[in-house]
Amino acid sequence: TLATKLTDAPIGIVNEQGLLVDEFGFGQESVSYKLRTELDIIDNSHYITQGFSTGLLTILSSSQDLHIMTANKGAGFVALGQVFNTGSLWDDSLGVIETGGALHGGGNAAGRRALLPWGDATFDVAVLNADGLTIMQRAIEWAEGAGSTLAYSLLFVVGDPAALTAQESAKKTLMESWGHKVDLIDDADSQAAFDAAITNVDVAYVSEETDATLLGTKLRGATVGVVNEDPNLHSSFGFSSARYLSSDNSPMTADGAHYITSPFGGADITLFSSVQPMGSATGTLAPGLEVIGTWSSGPMGSLGGLLVLETGAEIAGGGNAAGRRVQTPWSGQEGTSVTDIGALTADGQTMLRRAIEWAAGAGPGGSGGGDT
Repeated sequence: TLATKLTDAPIGIVNEQGLLVDEFGFGQESVSYKLRTELDIIDNSHYITQGFSTGLLTILSSSQDLHIMTANKGAGFVALGQVFNTGSLWDDSLGVIETGGALHGGGNAAGRRALLPWGDATFDVAVLNADGLTIMQRAIEWAEGAGSTLAYSLLFVVGDPAALTAQESAKKTLMESWGHKVDLIDDADSQAAFDAAITNVDVAYVSEETDATLLGTKLRGATVGVVNEDPNLHSSFGFSSARYLSSDNSPMTADGAHYITSPFGGADITLFSSVQPMGSATGTLAPGLEVIGTWSSGPMGSLGGLLVLETGAEIAGGGNAAGRRVQTPWSGQEGTSVTDIGALTADGQTMLRRAIEWAAGAGPGGSGGGDT
């Protein structure tokens, strides 16, 4: 019934229906279905699969029919994930065609096209786990234009731009892999230098390895978003009067309604693959504080670890947030214990990526694109 009614639509399209792969130009209609729970991620450089490691990824909580394309694909089709077929054979299931890409059967895509790996008549969308929901959400975002519109200019505050620590270098590489332009600034630079620098960026990111005494309040009144790791600056940005520190890797219960944590649907997520320095808000909480990630167990059980302040929110100690503020759950300190950012799980990377996007203006109430 649908047939080719959307084939030439100039907007993005996300397709579940395996029997429409030929109409949308993904490939020849030779789709079969396999009862599986996992994808093999073969390309994690694309917006949809960024944050996931290559290899097997469980996307369903129980076995469902996932479709596979076993014949010719369009020249513009880029496979991102495969599903097991038989023996040692895996076939393409998750993939995309960029606007203008060559379609199977001739012609070019009038808009972005994304093919999800599920979609027969019996598929139960309720069994998608957090990773499956992330793929679905990012497919919609990419089809709408993300991957370019959600790339921002970042001001990365570090101890010494000329000699980045191993973790600062790893964070810079990770942020650049998401398409962001990253400029460095020394925590010892003057207030005037910071004021000049923030006029050219969308968000400032404060490394936990900065010297809090040197940075002080130079970003407190910044009208751009700020993502802060440093526990010694927690109160300076007005999240709460104090921050409790511990080493832990307990699951975090995510707020399914906020832009940063919405991909997790309110589920518990594990941020790291190993124990890391973590923190939570204690003392007097800011009147305008939103706790969107709560430790579900461990020494900080029931306390808020992932915190946000919307622009204008009343902050601890008096006053209002001049821009969006995010406090990361991890809280290492230079010379004491530093977080291994390389141990971030796929969920942890998703959380961090969306924290930067939200601070820069994405999501409801912002001005930086993203959800509407």
